[in-house]
Amino acid sequence: MTVIDQPHVVHDHAVWASRSVTLLCGPPGSGKSTLAESLHQRTVEVEHYADADTIREQLRRYGKAVFTVGKRSTPDAAVVRCAASNGERLHHERLCRPSRTIVMLVDAAECHRRIDERNRPTAAGEHAAVDEWWGVWNAEHG
Repeated sequence: MTVIDQPHVVHDHAVWASRSVTLLCGPPGSGKSTLAESLHQRTVEVEHYADADTIREQLRRYGKAVFTVGKRSTPDAAVVRCAASNGERLHHERLCRPSRTIVMLVDAAECHRRIDERNRPTAAGEHAAVDEWWGVWNAEHG
């Protein structure tokens, strides 16, 4: 099964239709980065499972990159964020002005399996984030 075959929701944004920007959201392990790499040459994302100093630096670079994507008239980029809540997704849409937002709805068990398969030192944080993401999503979408 390819990543795009996974359950997902697509929101097309007519106001930004001419822009080649995709905002990809979903829990860790859902395939956001893999899909981003297949759609665009540039991917902007931040890893939240590093130490605090590394995260601060990554967030600074992420903010600058997303601001640049949002201001360019002809960007070609994917912006990757977990963004489980509607409010967080709207915030990132305002920043990067995507032509579409794709929310990856890969179930928690599959996300946990993929995280285990990757065997990263950040796995514990990613597992916790999967459960948190689905908790927020389910609270808003039933």
